[in-house]
Amino acid sequence: MDSCALELLAMLLFVAAWLCVLASTLLPQWLTMSTALLPVESYELGLWETCVVQDVGGMECRAYDSLLGLSRDLKLSRILMCASLAVGVLGLLVATPGLHMVNSCRGGPKRILTSIGGGAGGRVWSALSRPSVLHGTLGRHAFL
Repeated sequence: MDSCALELLAMLLFVAAWLCVLASTLLPQWLTMSTALLPVESYELGLWETCVVQDVGGMECRAYDSLLGLSRDLKLSRILMCASLAVGVLGLLVATPGLHMVNSCRGGPKRILTSIGGGAGGRVWSALSRPSVLHGTLGRHAFL
């Protein structure tokens, strides 16, 4: 396999991973709980909204009323996930001119530096979006 195909595969994996992080940021299933008082309902807490899921299939979601009423962990998770998405886009924008298929950087050092910069942006992005760290901080609280 030549280096052009490997670069293209790496960029496609980068975009697919970024889309997965975007989906996990938007979905409300960050923390799922049920209470012993009401066994037919369960609660799904996300970064942006809280949902009540009933056993019969109904689901009602409500956005958080105020940013001031959120816990510190939830605020931190929001900030880190949004920063992760922004750094991921920045990494994609920096790495794209370094591809062999793109003719914007014809010189050797420029192409290498943009590839290294995009790779470094991808590493920072993956460190910011570590689900085990974020899910661990959000899961420590008993919201109900």
